[in-house]
Amino acid sequence: MNWRRLYATFQNGAVICMVFSMSAGFWSFIVAAWCFKVFGLNEATAMLMIGAPIFLAMIVYAAINVPELMRTAGLIGEKPETFGPWFSHPKHGRNFRKNSCL
Repeated sequence: MNWRRLYATFQNGAVICMVFSMSAGFWSFIVAAWCFKVFGLNEATAMLMIGAPIFLAMIVYAAINVPELMRTAGLIGEKPETFGPWFSHPKHGRNFRKNSCL
């Protein structure tokens, strides 16, 4: 196993998930605050009925669409189906050393 590669993948994934959640939280808060001010809603209604669904929708959108865009931009190197030698085994028809970084 190449632990440096596994750690780098985990670190990239953690940073990407953090950016997804922070941006979704920021924009859902902005929209909920706008609805709070403009429509005169109370805080609980604005946050739970407007902010939470927007947050969840943005997380789903980011999880589906953004990794492909980041892969195109070069921030994510490999597709998940071809990644790493630890997901393959010699008995399963793939060469174990073929995908190794070493």
